[in-house]
Amino acid sequence: MTRLTIDISGEEKKQIKALAALHGKTLKDYVLDKVLPTEETAEVGALLLQSIRENSYSDWTPQDTQNLRQSLREE
Repeated sequence: MTRLTIDISGEEKKQIKALAALHGKTLKDYVLDKVLPTEETAEVGALLLQSIRENSYSDWTPQDTQNLRQSLREE
């Protein structure tokens, strides 16, 4: 087992810890779920990479990513 340390403010830690509790998860599990790719995020990433290779998306925004995720959920 290895340890990971990041510098965050006390307020940020409280917020993350509260979010984890709201989701019924430990702080560790909550952060890992948010950071490590899931099947859905891996699929979004692959589609995004393919789209970038095929097109020029210099003006791609975070909202475009949200829209892509939403369309995948609807399939």
